[in-house]
Amino acid sequence: FEAAAGGHATARRMVDLHSADIGRLVAAVVALLDPGLVVLGGGVGQNQLVLLEVRRTVRELAWDTEVTVGGLGDRATLLGAAHVAVTRALDSMA
Repeated sequence: FEAAAGGHATARRMVDLHSADIGRLVAAVVALLDPGLVVLGGGVGQNQLVLLEVRRTVRELAWDTEVTVGGLGDRATLLGAAHVAVTRALDSMA
């Protein structure tokens, strides 16, 4: 991401391609569920280059839906995994 933000053309193309892939996935979810709001999380989702391209792709492929970033930053994935682990452990004890 640093190289892309610093103007490295190949790095920027790779970020844009990956971000457009994420945008297409988000657009598919929007088409199926019409959530009104999509929150991206984790280190990749927090990156402004990614966010801009995801928003552009969603605008192009789906109806108007806000795409924003969550407030957990890099901790989002870890906290989500911990939540799943605790939930499964508690469910297995029931």
